Amino acid sequence: MSNTIDEARVERLSLLGTAQATDVIALPVDLENALAGQANAPEHRLMIALGTASLMRKAGQLPIASDAFAAWPVAPPETLSALGPLGEQCLRAILEEEDAELLSSYIGSLTDRQRRIPAAFLVPLMALAANSKALAQRVLVQAGERGAWLAKHHPAWGALLNADASTHDPWSTGTLAQRTAHLAQLRKHDPAQARALLAASIKQESSKDLPALLHVLRTNLTLDDAPLVEPLLRSKARDVRATAAALLMRMPGHASQGTLFNLCAPRLELKGNMILGRRLEVSLPEAYDGTWATYGIEPKSARYPTERTAWLGQMIALVHPKHWCDRFDRSEEDLVALAQKNEFSAMLLAALADAALLHEHQSMIAALLQAGMTVDDAVVWQNLRLSDLWAGVDAATAEAILLPIVDRAASSGEVSDRISWLLNGNARDWSPKLAGRVLDWIERMAPKRDDAFNWSQAHGLFAALRRSVPPTLGDRVDVITAKLRETTAPAYLKNLEQLAKRLRLRQRMIDSLNEPPPNP
Repeated sequence: MSNTIDEARVERLSLLGTAQATDVIALPVDLENALAGQANAPEHRLMIALGTASLMRKAGQLPIASDAFAAWPVAPPETLSALGPLGEQCLRAILEEEDAELLSSYIGSLTDRQRRIPAAFLVPLMALAANSKALAQRVLVQAGERGAWLAKHHPAWGALLNADASTHDPWSTGTLAQRTAHLAQLRKHDPAQARALLAASIKQESSKDLPALLHVLRTNLTLDDAPLVEPLLRSKARDVRATAAALLMRMPGHASQGTLFNLCAPRLELKGNMILGRRLEVSLPEAYDGTWATYGIEPKSARYPTERTAWLGQMIALVHPKHWCDRFDRSEEDLVALAQKNEFSAMLLAALADAALLHEHQSMIAALLQAGMTVDDAVVWQNLRLSDLWAGVDAATAEAILLPIVDRAASSGEVSDRISWLLNGNARDWSPKLAGRVLDWIERMAPKRDDAFNWSQAHGLFAALRRSVPPTLGDRVDVITAKLRETTAPAYLKNLEQLAKRLRLRQRMIDSLNEPPPNP
């Protein structure tokens, strides 16, 4: 037997075909022994021979001479202290859990403490950052000098470094995100210059990018911005028209606000009396008026049930909610309650939600969130844009809404999908008081081993708990888990155990930021 492969013979056999050949390819001794007792078809031997020849050829190649590469300078000295051993444990645990949100949050927290990512974690984190622009921004900032050096010399990571680096002229050559950030920063300090910068390029901006740039004008918005915004109501792009209309309705003192309110006010009247009860009477427009385009009212809108409700709904969605409260001498809660009882409740609630978010009216947002617990119509509930409302409400208002709801549930043991949804929508840190009552509720509603339970909803609820419960309550979760272990469904116990594990990890993350740096 041979210890080599006759490549010329293998090539001829490949061209001729094994069906036409009568000879057998000789393989090296080790391969012959490995194939002993197995199927020995000619095609199999041919493929083995081809693969082996390729490997033998590669193994025989000489390495490239070291002087073929230019010498790279060493990385500059580090200016930030690396995380210590506890921080490394946290990073290892987060990477094992593959939780991108937690990882991004932890890397972001290093900025305030002037700490950097330990060298041992640069490669795995750079690899993750290559697939996530949001994570890349944070990783590259906290990777230190060695991380920047690695990114510069790695084909895939270099692109991230270039994308993250400040361009000489971010407005002219940057990405949309860079241009928006540059304009936003300028708008804060010099609104007139930011307006002039956008005005100079507005005709060249794509309809896809322009709404994001226009949104920046919400900061320090004044009547001086009107000449730039008003012509955009005639844009061919619907998103541009909508953004322009929203800016004009937020613009202090702009005449279109009063005109639009006067246009739609007669179509919404408060009727009835204290004895028979109050009600809203809605008069829908009979036909679309082309002059409404001046206010950003479109002929069609998929957000509303019909064309006629869409016309009036778009008007109400642009009017500041306080105008209706003043007109009817009713609070925001009263106005929402009247809207719920109306035959056009889907249109009214959707429009009020849009108006509350547009004008950042906290009282109306709170009233709508409260209404979300009582609306039975699934379509209406969805049109309330509850996720956006939660994002738009401040932390104190959110807690004021949630605490009495959770209190009642904790006392009664009520299993409510809506409470779970509300808690999951409140994506911010909870106070110990709110979190404690939520844990009381979790304990009270724990399902027995054979009970039916909405596990999909429970999964979302426990995700919210892992994110928002203060880490100091980890011991409390352990106590609840121990108390329920003999009677509760295993899947529920597993969620509790995962919650306790996450709270301990989050506490270690906090402690690691105060840990002394390792010795150089």
